[in-house]
Amino acid sequence: MFSLLGIPAAFTGFLVPIREAGVLLPQLVVAAYVRHMEKRKIVWLMGAFASSVILFVMAIIAWQTDGIIAGWLLLACLVLYSLGRGLCSVSAKDVLGKTISKTRRGRLMGYSASLAGLVTLIIGFVLIYGLVNMESMSVLLSFMIVAAALWLLALLSFATIIEPAGATEGGANAISEAIRSLRLVIDDKPFQQYVVMRVLLLSIALVIPFYTILIQQKMQG
Repeated sequence: MFSLLGIPAAFTGFLVPIREAGVLLPQLVVAAYVRHMEKRKIVWLMGAFASSVILFVMAIIAWQTDGIIAGWLLLACLVLYSLGRGLCSVSAKDVLGKTISKTRRGRLMGYSASLAGLVTLIIGFVLIYGLVNMESMSVLLSFMIVAAALWLLALLSFATIIEPAGATEGGANAISEAIRSLRLVIDDKPFQQYVVMRVLLLSIALVIPFYTILIQQKMQG
């Protein structure tokens, strides 16, 4: 999409950091507040609604703007989208844990992962074999609109869950706990090595968007 909108390639480098940090870092702030709520379904619904709306807004931005302006606006929307996903992430397992038994919960997660993988394979097949024109902005906008609609469908489905009240104690401030735990990086040598390796492996995630650009350029050439 960035190439179709004339957005400089430098913007691509922001995608993975924003997506990952935008999902994980806000959880440090809201986790304790969510823990003090007897029912946490509303948090997931808020995150799903925000995710859907932001995807619709991104589609409008891609339709109406281009160049650097489109790049900054889309990055701003990606930040908000990641925040919405973070709300869903911090509340989903609590709700499922209170409403679905452990054995059925594992089966549900397996079904959802399998379905997501199947859809990914189908989309990949469609794109690789040129069944749709990836150079068409209308195709990309359609993907975004369908994704937004699926978030709304998930919201409606999740809203039907009858969630019992849960425990509210034990909600420590995640930021304070994280800062307090930094000492482990110095004192615990195996953990220190693990953290270093994880940091070094970050390059794998960061480089994926650039590989996508190279593949696209290769196919066009």
